[in-house]
Amino acid sequence: MSTQPEALETRHLLDLAFVADPRLASFPVDGAPRRAVATVTTVVPGAGDAPPRYRTRLQAFEVGDAATALAQGAEATADLAVPTRALTAGERDTAPRWSPDG
Repeated sequence: MSTQPEALETRHLLDLAFVADPRLASFPVDGAPRRAVATVTTVVPGAGDAPPRYRTRLQAFEVGDAATALAQGAEATADLAVPTRALTAGERDTAPRWSPDG
């Protein structure tokens, strides 16, 4: 017997992360994975009667070789970039960019 998935509710937004403005580093080191940086926005619940708010931070990612990963059966949207660490801890950090000289 199958069960129905839980209906989507407003509280489920707190579990989502929105990734935007990805920037691929143009300076891969021999043998090292490529790196990318992007904005990651999450919804933070408000305290008491305060409404929820958005928090946007910069996150570093290791980016795999897409052609190799897809040939090995990876999901195109899930297995090609792995978050490595948060680069910022602010509330509204935007516009990730790499230095031109690496």
